[in-house]
Amino acid sequence: MFSLWQTMHRHNINDLHLVLLSAMMAALLLVSPLNIPILRAVVSLPFALLLPGYALTSALFPNTTLGIPERLVTAIGLSLTVLVLSGILLNYTPNGLKTNNWVIWVYGVTVVVTILALIRRSQSENATHGTPVPVFTLREGLFIAIACIMTVLALVISEKGVENQPQPGFTQLWIQPGQDSTIRVGVRNAEQHVMEYRLVIMMDGRPIADWPAIRLADGEMVDESLQIPGGDSQRRQVQAYLYTTDDPETVYRRVDLWLVGPE
Repeated sequence: MFSLWQTMHRHNINDLHLVLLSAMMAALLLVSPLNIPILRAVVSLPFALLLPGYALTSALFPNTTLGIPERLVTAIGLSLTVLVLSGILLNYTPNGLKTNNWVIWVYGVTVVVTILALIRRSQSENATHGTPVPVFTLREGLFIAIACIMTVLALVISEKGVENQPQPGFTQLWIQPGQDSTIRVGVRNAEQHVMEYRLVIMMDGRPIADWPAIRLADGEMVDESLQIPGGDSQRRQVQAYLYTTDDPETVYRRVDLWLVGPE
């Protein structure tokens, strides 16, 4: 551990540089399609519970020497505060509180606060030594430039991931009362491929209509009006059963409608 800090000091790499680098790597991994649960969990914990608070602690206390326990406790507490406030804010955005939105938001907060911490630390060194110290060294400027590039890259990966994410297909079946002793029944195919259905309409336990082959392309729908037979009962039950030709014995969708006659 001591040799690591010596190496960092010799190459002018400080803790805030490591925060930027760690946040970049974690954000890219978390928004990427790579799905290794253990790896994502290991990366998520410090990304969420340490890095934002550590950067904020460094920005709030640029010239205060905190012990390791105090710095860790403060960093974790501030990280939790950032997470809670971020969740509240993202919940009011159009895209809502989604994983990729949360990752990019936390990463952006970490980068901005880390840059602020670097500025405050540099200003503190100016005041302490009485000599001009550049706000950013060339190395720090490079880190910040890479952080900005990674932010844009993370946004692009996030958007592409959402666009390319497979969406489950589904079929809609509905039945509605119509006018003059009619009902309307419809089917819409959103299975992302051509489907062939069989639709059976029952009333009070007896079949009154049967469409044996309804072939619909993805996005197509059929909506039909059906005359229902009269009856003496004040309450009549209409049931629509939808089957697929791939599995004609299993009910794929079912809806029920109760019709109440005049008293």
